[in-house]
Amino acid sequence: DVVNQLSDPQQWATAESYLGYLDGKVPFTVNAGNHDMMDYGHDSVPYRDDGAPFNQFIRSFANYHVDGQYAPGDFQNTYQLLSAGGDDLVVLNLVFGAPDSVLQWAGTVADEYRDRKVLLLTHDYLSQYNSLRGSNAHHDLYLPTSYNSSWNNGIDIWNKLVRMHPNIEFT
Repeated sequence: DVVNQLSDPQQWATAESYLGYLDGKVPFTVNAGNHDMMDYGHDSVPYRDDGAPFNQFIRSFANYHVDGQYAPGDFQNTYQLLSAGGDDLVVLNLVFGAPDSVLQWAGTVADEYRDRKVLLLTHDYLSQYNSLRGSNAHHDLYLPTSYNSSWNNGIDIWNKLVRMHPNIEFT
């Protein structure tokens, strides 16, 4: 999470200040967590994905760069191409509980760049029990599906995306 409370402008300003040290100096990506897209104080189940504050935050960086995005103007689901240590990479950045349509898009990105290693960044993929979130539902609290039934847990992301694309080497 970038912030703890979606509707607190001071938290966004603090994050902008500190990440601003990177802007224009090194490439970086920011992954949207549940607190960056849901207003726990005002929403109720099923929670909606409010990407506006996160997108405004990302737009504050003059040199933030993506090579592709799921939806125009939305920085919650993006990818960046880079090369490091002799490897060509895709950094695939997916929102907390990415829904099926986003996972399908991510699969097309992995297929398009099948000659590159894919690093998948997402919030809440593994549990504290060293297992995919949702595989031990009786131990896992606050799963993405508990906020919105159309979102995916870690086990779903594994089954619908990661295991189907051998070039996704890191999550």
